Amino acid sequence: MLILHNNIVSRLCTGFTYGISFQNDLWYVFQNTGRYGRIISFELKIDKNEYYKFDYKNFNYLGLSAGIHQIDYYNGVLYATDTYNNRLIIFKGKGKKYFYPNGKLKNGRRSINYNHFNSIYFNRNKLYMIAHNETVKSNRTSEIYVFSLSENHELNFSQLISTDAKNAHNISILNDRFIYCDTMDGIVMLGEDVFFENKSFLTRGLSITKEFIAIGGSAFAKREDRLNKDSMVWILDYNGNQKATIELNGIGQVNEIRCLTGDLALSDSSKNNYT
Repeated sequence: MLILHNNIVSRLCTGFTYGISFQNDLWYVFQNTGRYGRIISFELKIDKNEYYKFDYKNFNYLGLSAGIHQIDYYNGVLYATDTYNNRLIIFKGKGKKYFYPNGKLKNGRRSINYNHFNSIYFNRNKLYMIAHNETVKSNRTSEIYVFSLSENHELNFSQLISTDAKNAHNISILNDRFIYCDTMDGIVMLGEDVFFENKSFLTRGLSITKEFIAIGGSAFAKREDRLNKDSMVWILDYNGNQKATIELNGIGQVNEIRCLTGDLALSDSSKNNYT
């Protein structure tokens, strides 16, 4: 996990990480430990040299699937996409329960109902969930599943939205329209319009602030080569115009991007005060 501050990129912690969320002055990240994974919490503090310091707090949830992708807090509840098991894990206090958006799998990732759910965003008590659908393997384009959230945290199916995206990632709302990454095509979609495009890279990782939008770009690579490929982050304005490019040479593919000073792509962004 890397941090960019004052135009300097530094490593906060080692290992393969994915989803990042924030709640009550703590950051949370999923960390793959090999066969399994865990969600850890930490603080970020600025030292006397104005560098951010990683201050580990706790191993919050252990023994998770290695296939967790995005995680996000909403109304004090932590949600995690257990992607390889085609389900959502809902953590509340020390307990957890599972939600299956498209039923349980009968034949693992080879099941006909396997969707590779990888990204989530809550807005006004609705959950928007990306079904990646492994387009390259299945020839099924990605979809957006919509669920309503009841007062007792029950999720009920509301709508299924088709897209032309291939292996999509990330989902949020910008100017009352969906914004998401059409990963294999190197595109960021805003509603039905192309918001940004760079065919030379995979698009994955989305951060939205009041000033700019950050998009992750990763080099095409076989899975075994993904950890040392070049990547970049594009900084865009609200019209999709590229304002800056941050090159990340040899760091591997970008999975997630979050802005420390306030990220509107986080579900609970309006309730959190970032430092």
